[in-house]
Amino acid sequence: MHVAASYLESLFLTLEDYGINREFFFKEIGISKPTNFGHICGYDGEQFERIILGSIAITGDTSFHLNIMKNHSCCSCDIVGLMALSAPTLGKAIQVFIQYYNEFMDIYAPPELIIRSNTCELISPKLIDHVNIINIADELRVSSWVYAIKMFIGSHPTINEIWFTHPAPINYTQYEGLFECPVYFDMNQTKLLFPSALLSYQNSNYNEDLFLLLLEEVHKQKVVRKKTTPLSVYLYDLFLKKPKFIRTPVKQVANQLKMSERTLQRKLQAEGNSYKKISSKAFAYLAKKLLKNTNLPVKTIAFDLYFNSQQNFNHAFRAVTGLSPKQYRELELPATKASGTSSYTPHK
Repeated sequence: MHVAASYLESLFLTLEDYGINREFFFKEIGISKPTNFGHICGYDGEQFERIILGSIAITGDTSFHLNIMKNHSCCSCDIVGLMALSAPTLGKAIQVFIQYYNEFMDIYAPPELIIRSNTCELISPKLIDHVNIINIADELRVSSWVYAIKMFIGSHPTINEIWFTHPAPINYTQYEGLFECPVYFDMNQTKLLFPSALLSYQNSNYNEDLFLLLLEEVHKQKVVRKKTTPLSVYLYDLFLKKPKFIRTPVKQVANQLKMSERTLQRKLQAEGNSYKKISSKAFAYLAKKLLKNTNLPVKTIAFDLYFNSQQNFNHAFRAVTGLSPKQYRELELPATKASGTSSYTPHK
């Protein structure tokens, strides 16, 4: 419930911006004031609902929670996290996280959920794994997934197996004891495999009113974010998080953004930019990262970036850099060797 504590702290700071102290606030809504972090984590769904509605009623400002985002920006992600924790099922919680968390994260894209007949795969985006080869980031991400799932369904073993992209440490057997499942290292993705039946597991903390209230707040904040973020920045972030859009026709991307192709081009021009310039910049950034920080074959990188052939990828890369992928990699080779690259040879 770290998200709950972080959310409330942002809420309290915003109340102070309105000249309302915490003692008065909790007295008005009829809830005891939290004295420590554990107390905050002990609030149930009904109490959170009263806190959220009470803050709007006392300030008389229906945009109160938008001001939290504006003045104490960490709140956006916290609302999504709290909404996921109050979802009816584990499957809905994962869906909420994937669908909405990405709206408020500018660095890391959310995981992807692949549902099969008997098992599910929760996968970290490929490009994040290829670029981010820092072990601790990899481990923290997986640990947070496991922790969140076990919050819903209890402490008994629930995970089928776990994949890490980094090489196996000397004490790798301790990982299996920690996660209570087989753990594999030097894999090509960060992945969590678990039974698909868990998606329908009922959340004992489900609160429909709180869930719908937070959903409404997230939608409000999405509108504000789109209005305040320059379209060129939003589009560049979209390309980095979802590289398939770089190779998607402009008209389809415009439809995704709920506007015509002509409107998209006109708005970008007003910002002193163009669709071609932004897509080329995003493509160059991603391609260079993969060529520099991994040992992946050029053909694999081409397919990862949604090119149908290595030849087309080579042509596009040369057009934006003046070099072939091979030439670029050779130029960067000394730096790459010094920092170390991922081999991606399966190893346990």
